[in-house]
Amino acid sequence: MNDIRERLQETARLISVSLPPNTGFILMAFDFGPGRLEYISNAERADVVKLMREFIDKTEGGKWMKHCDDGLKPPS
Repeated sequence: MNDIRERLQETARLISVSLPPNTGFILMAFDFGPGRLEYISNAERADVVKLMREFIDKTEGGKWMKHCDDGLKPPS
């Protein structure tokens, strides 16, 4: 198992116990630029795919919240 996958699993355990019961989550990690994408979730894969399609439709269509700058910047 690679290091990023182990870290995702550790983080997912912390998220899971921090959220109210029956709350789903998806945690994604990726390389900036071309590279890998990994995710972990407490939901079924089919539900994750459906949710991601809905997220893309809403964000591209401007039907959802705007991006908020939280001070985090990608590495330069």
